Amino acid sequence: MALKPFGPIAWQFYNANNEFDLIMGPVGSGKTTAAAMRVMRHAYEQKPDPDGVARTRFAVVRSTRRQLNDTTIKTWRELFPDNEYGEFRETAMTHHWRFTPKGLGHAIDCEVVFRALDDAADKVNLLSAEYTGSYFNETREIDSEIILHMLRRVGRYPAGRCTWFGCFGDTNAFDTLSFLYEKFVLSEIPGWKLFKQPGGLDPCAENIENLPGGRMYYERAAAQLPPHESAIYVHNRHGSSRDGKPIWSSYTDTFHSAQFEHDRSGPLHIGCDNSGVNPAAVIGQKTHTGQWRIVGEFTGYPASIRLRCSRQSR
Repeated sequence: MALKPFGPIAWQFYNANNEFDLIMGPVGSGKTTAAAMRVMRHAYEQKPDPDGVARTRFAVVRSTRRQLNDTTIKTWRELFPDNEYGEFRETAMTHHWRFTPKGLGHAIDCEVVFRALDDAADKVNLLSAEYTGSYFNETREIDSEIILHMLRRVGRYPAGRCTWFGCFGDTNAFDTLSFLYEKFVLSEIPGWKLFKQPGGLDPCAENIENLPGGRMYYERAAAQLPPHESAIYVHNRHGSSRDGKPIWSSYTDTFHSAQFEHDRSGPLHIGCDNSGVNPAAVIGQKTHTGQWRIVGEFTGYPASIRLRCSRQSR
């Protein structure tokens, strides 16, 4: 399969060596290819054992078996065909490489296991095995407990001899209320890094040359998809939960959000909404020009009337 060079952000992600790297991009941006190729890079860069064999083991994780078969494994086998990398064992969902690459100087023994989280047996096997690293395909669909548990399973094969170990993943833009938004955007966790690609209609959009119709691919998608889906899959903007009815569906971080310091000498105001069972509150400050600046928000769901009253009284 002939591949053209990665875009700048995909290239940075491909070469990264953090504990947890995540690439977020629009559909068709080449992020999945970059992530899959990272498995190969880490396998090739693993230092060989005294017998001249570089051993690694990777888990490739998807939320459902159907998605794993229809998308993840299909892409994988196009990148790493059986006639070059050895037989893909469909029953075991494993691709085991055993060969000596030309010019490398030592042999590669890389075991890649594919696991779906909707299969109880797969899930048990995933969380009990020892790996060099793990690749989460469409990370926003993976439960946070799986991710945190997997971080404890990597770096354990080969025991004490991993040249690199960690997790990485690809994803479309995720929800502002999600675990990923909290950890990669709101927090600064050492060793966790988000690589955000340009939107599909951005002049610097990546992988355009590999898409049918080039930039028209995204222009058609933007015209056909509902606005909230276009924001995620075309423009690579963080979405918000579509449960219920969005109050401001055209909100975007890049236009409506800004960094500022509130006036510590002035009062802060709290606006509450106690209707229903999902109370919410915003904390803001009114400037001398009449502009309201919101500096924080709190939500509770589901919450009882007593809980709402106790929060209000505080």
